[in-house]
Amino acid sequence: MKKFVLFSVVFSCLLGVSTLLAALPRLGKSASNVKKTAENVLEDAQKNIGSAVEAITDEISKSTKDTDKKEEGNLATLPNGKAYVGVSSYLALRDEPFGEVLAELGNNEEIEIVDRKGDWYEIDSDKGSGWVYAKCVFDKPNSRSTNVATTTNTKDDDDNDKDKDTVKSTTKTNNYKYVVFNDPTDNITLTNTSSSKSKVTSSEKNKGKKKVTSKKNKKNKNKKNSKKKNNKKKNNNSKKSKLQKKIVKEANKLVKKYSKSGSFPYDSNTCGGRYGCAQVATTVLKNAGALNSINLSCEGTEALLKKAGWKKVKVPPYQAGDVIFWKGTQGSRKSKNAPSHVGIIMESGNNVQAMSNSSSQKRPRLHSATYQTLYGVYRKA
Repeated sequence: MKKFVLFSVVFSCLLGVSTLLAALPRLGKSASNVKKTAENVLEDAQKNIGSAVEAITDEISKSTKDTDKKEEGNLATLPNGKAYVGVSSYLALRDEPFGEVLAELGNNEEIEIVDRKGDWYEIDSDKGSGWVYAKCVFDKPNSRSTNVATTTNTKDDDDNDKDKDTVKSTTKTNNYKYVVFNDPTDNITLTNTSSSKSKVTSSEKNKGKKKVTSKKNKKNKNKKNSKKKNNKKKNNNSKKSKLQKKIVKEANKLVKKYSKSGSFPYDSNTCGGRYGCAQVATTVLKNAGALNSINLSCEGTEALLKKAGWKKVKVPPYQAGDVIFWKGTQGSRKSKNAPSHVGIIMESGNNVQAMSNSSSQKRPRLHSATYQTLYGVYRKA
C-alpha cells in the first residue's frame, strides 16, 4: 500500500513538471535556468516512478505466490498399499492429475496406492493404472468424502413394523443402511398335520418311515452335490477373475512402458510395427500366463485361444480381460470375413476401452472397443 501511495505522489509531480515545461517557451530566454531545473526534476521523477513500478510488480508477484502456496493442498496422506474408493457415483481414473479420463471407478472398488502428489494418488486397479483425487480415497470400504453427496435409505415406522418378521439384522455405516433378510427356507420344518381316526398297522408305519427317510437322504445328497458344484464354480470364477485382472494389468504396463512411438520391440516380420497387433496382444496374454507363446497373426492368435479353452461370446456386455478381434477392411481379408486386428478389453460394461497396437503411432495404445467393425470376442471359459 505504501508503494502505491509513493507511485501516486511521483506521478503527480511528473505531471506538474511536464505542464511547467510546456508553458516555458512563452516566458522567453529568462526562463532558461528554470527550464534546466525542471528537466532535472523530470528526469529524477521518471527514475523514481520506474523504481516504484518495479517494487509494486514484485509485491504483486510475491502475493500471488503466497496465495498459490495457501491453495495448494496435501490431501494424499494414506500410505502405499490397499485402499478403497468412496463416492456416490464414480471416481475418474486419469492419466495424470487433472488429465484425460482413462476409466471410471465405482464406490468401494479396491485399489492399490503406489505414489502420491499433492491432492492426488497414483494407483493400480482392475481397470488400469493412473491418478485419482485423494479426497475420494479411503483406507476402509464403505467410506465417503464429506464433500460428496450421500443418500440414506430410511423407512417409516409402519414399514419397519411390517418387516420385523423378515429382518434378520441391520447395520448402519457412513450413511448407508444394509438390511439382511432371512432365507425363507431357514426355519422350515416338516410336520405331520394330518390326523386320522382309523387305526394304522405297524407295517404301514414302517413303510411311511422308510419313505420319509429315503426322501430325506435323497434331499441331503442333492444338497451336498449342489454345494460341491457351487464350490467348484466359485473356484473357477475366482481363478478366471484373477487371470482377467492380470491380463488388464499387463496391458496397462505395456501402454505405460512403450508410450513413445516405435519404442516397442517389434518382430522384423511386422514391417516395423505396422502389422504388430497380434504380437502386442499375445505378449500381454503370455506375460499374464494365459498363453504359452507369442504369435504374429490374428488367425494364429485365434487358434491359440481356442486351444487354450477360450470361447467366443456375445457382446455387449464386455468383460475386462476379453480378447477382441475386428474384421478385415480391405483386400482378401474383407472377402473372407477374417480378423485383421486384435486387442484386449480393458474394462467391463457396454461402452468400454480396448488396448491394441497402433499401426500409425507404432506403439500400444488405448481406444474405444467399437472403433472398427467387430469380428468376435473370446473369453476364458
